[in-house]
Amino acid sequence: MEDIRLRANGQYEIKIFQIDTTHRDLIGKTKHQIVNTLVKHHKTRIEETEVVNDELVPNVIDGVHYYTYVYNEKEKKAHWDNFLPPSLLEGLDFTVVRLSFVLFACVEDKIFAVIGGGGTMVIKSFQNYRFGLEFYEYLTTLDEEIISLTTRGISGTLTQSNRIFKEGQRLSDVLNFVNIPSSINLILNDEIKDTYFDFIDFGNKNVQLEITSYFHIKHSISFKELHQLFLRINEIMTTQKRRALTSFEEIKERGLTDDEFVKILMIELREDMLNRFSVARGTSPRKSDIDFVHPSKLKQFYECDRFEIKKKGQRKDFTIVNDRNKIYKAGLEFVFNQLDLNATQQDFNKIMWRLRVDGFKGNSKKRYVWANFWHYVTCELQYENRPIFHIDSKWYSVKDDFRDSMNRLCSQMINRHHSKLDILFYPWIGGSEDSYNSKYRDENGYLVFDKALGQNIELCDIMFENDDTIYFIHIKTGFDAKIRDLSNQVVISANRFMISRNSGDNSFVNDVVDSYNSRADNNGYEITDKDAFLQKFATGGKEIVFVMAFKSDTQRVPVIRNNLDKLESNIAKFSLIQCVREMSTFNYPIEIIEIKNS
Repeated sequence: MEDIRLRANGQYEIKIFQIDTTHRDLIGKTKHQIVNTLVKHHKTRIEETEVVNDELVPNVIDGVHYYTYVYNEKEKKAHWDNFLPPSLLEGLDFTVVRLSFVLFACVEDKIFAVIGGGGTMVIKSFQNYRFGLEFYEYLTTLDEEIISLTTRGISGTLTQSNRIFKEGQRLSDVLNFVNIPSSINLILNDEIKDTYFDFIDFGNKNVQLEITSYFHIKHSISFKELHQLFLRINEIMTTQKRRALTSFEEIKERGLTDDEFVKILMIELREDMLNRFSVARGTSPRKSDIDFVHPSKLKQFYECDRFEIKKKGQRKDFTIVNDRNKIYKAGLEFVFNQLDLNATQQDFNKIMWRLRVDGFKGNSKKRYVWANFWHYVTCELQYENRPIFHIDSKWYSVKDDFRDSMNRLCSQMINRHHSKLDILFYPWIGGSEDSYNSKYRDENGYLVFDKALGQNIELCDIMFENDDTIYFIHIKTGFDAKIRDLSNQVVISANRFMISRNSGDNSFVNDVVDSYNSRADNNGYEITDKDAFLQKFATGGKEIVFVMAFKSDTQRVPVIRNNLDKLESNIAKFSLIQCVREMSTFNYPIEIIEIKNS
């Protein structure tokens, strides 16, 4: 039966967002308090006052509590205010006003939102950024026709892929377990329309669905249909089972992520610190399998050439690091030096909570990237005998068949892309990466570019050239979290080089050569004819191949290839998988070499 309160003339395409009621600032609040907390947060920031006494009250329709918030913010002066002479401005107001609108809909324990204008700023800090994708998991059969898909790799935010598909391709054909979808556009099939959205008249046309942080049916609906949609979404999320779109699932239970998991991580960091610096450590102490990279600004992090490790608010006596690979160790040493011999886990935590890492480029005093030290940490931990992952300062779990699937796929990729040439013919028996690279300094066709940077990016560790091909080789020891760093280096270097090469811009390689020639350890090995060297990379010349090279550093598994099931580092495995996939997406040739260790 139609309710007069639902009648309205307009029909619009609506994007539905959800408020994350588990946000630490909202826990324990009622729906009414949450809505007014968001409104007060927005007004306080705009009006720059701590006292905001206005309170929204709900209108209740069929059990749905609606709150309507509208705010007109004076944003700036129109450019005509500066263009016209004062004589023509008298009595005129050129102030541009921006509308901020949010319709909150509280249905049982859920709060949904529709926004307009600057309304995104009202909910931005408190929204569930995966709502659309999470809700669609209740609907999908995985047989929907897909239009486009954006994913990010679990091995880093750099590894984002945007793909558009030909007609007829299905969602099940394009999903893979090592990626997390961030946006999907697809055709809403008849089964879903007739089962879940039967109250909307779609006519005979194909209707597209956009699912990302919001849920968006690309079809104009009335307020009455929107009202029914809120009720139906709540019903579906309450009664239906989810079908996961990825093997990774972000863990959002605050009691776990903010308490239990962080405690486990802090214990791991403290143990690693003691194993590195304590006088009581054993002869062969265990080192944690940890990668250290910025949680959101990966590319910018790799471009920094100076880092400051400091406690929050500290302005002097901080630690400066010029090599990103040494930040983690330097940070642990910084903490260790501030603790006495009888320091407890709690003493460690107090310092670690406040520890920050700021990154800088060149001589600039302005921070380029920054975050808490422990937010940079990527690692795999155990909780109740199951793996959990701290990646990009978020926590993830995986499905039960994840390990078998990943071992199989990673093994396939290593074998498929394994180099047929014995390029790195020296065995690596002990010693540092630098000492291994230097073995090739006197070999014909080899150049050791280790630590030679162009625009703060390393072209490669070793370059090898034969009659047909130039190989850019990146090297790491160990098959653990450092493979994530190796994968990132390969992709970032390949992108920077290929974009420069295809545009005819030699500045990147030119800077690498200058850096190489200026290093003291390259005395006698300088590139004297820079122009001839740069000409090697001209389009239409030799093929360019990028190489990921590593070796096993454990006696238990001396050979990595075909023994992936015996290795524990899941981060290393899906980092390798993601690197190969991303390189293939860009059509960059990639080869893999396992260096002999005996």
